[in-house]
Amino acid sequence: MIFGRVRGYMPRVSLVLPGMRGPLSVEFIVDTGFEGDLSLPGSLLAQLDAGYATERSLQMVDGSIIKRLAYLIDLEWGDEIRPTEVPLLENAPLLGAILMDESHLDADMRTGGEVVIEPD
Repeated sequence: MIFGRVRGYMPRVSLVLPGMRGPLSVEFIVDTGFEGDLSLPGSLLAQLDAGYATERSLQMVDGSIIKRLAYLIDLEWGDEIRPTEVPLLENAPLLGAILMDESHLDADMRTGGEVVIEPD
């Protein structure tokens, strides 16, 4: 299980990512509208043990399509190591719907409320 808290009206959880100098803990906003695994800004991506994957087209909330580089990392998710695509987006780190596929998300949407993600 992954635990987090609601802060600034957004559910947030921390994940440990494979860093170039060891594990790196990163706080993510849980974004069910993001149809991807994870997204990170360049400053954090540069610290990861990540391989180049491809250029991806992403649809933004306003309907526009943008192209961004996407990288691959091996992420511990539940009881497995999952290859995870991470596009470069210069915003707050996002945890998206594809990574949470086959999981249960529960968020008590009030300041300090508990956030729980249970991978199946």
